[in-house]
Amino acid sequence: MTAAWDATLVSRVYPGGPLEQYILDRAGQDDPVGITAPTVMESVRGLQDASVGKPAMAAALRWFTSFVVSGLVEVLPLDRSAAIVAGRLRAPAPSSADRRASQGNEA
Repeated sequence: MTAAWDATLVSRVYPGGPLEQYILDRAGQDDPVGITAPTVMESVRGLQDASVGKPAMAAALRWFTSFVVSGLVEVLPLDRSAAIVAGRLRAPAPSSADRRASQGNEA
């Protein structure tokens, strides 16, 4: 595996699309695309939310789920270190005023 995709790329994968074909080609070369477990979770959650009362989105959810479990992509686990980094990255960034205030307090 030489690539790990984030939610931005994964959200653009659809049946018959160019990214699906790219994934199929990579899997055929025994070099699958990696998708982190949190990205799979976010994608499934978004599709699940969007599928309420919308048959097309429910079909997209079924397709995505079957695609992930097919083994064509490698789902990458979230270990301890990655979980800590992810938490820090997802935390809201302090405003510039907050940063200036904290710098003034450190002197």
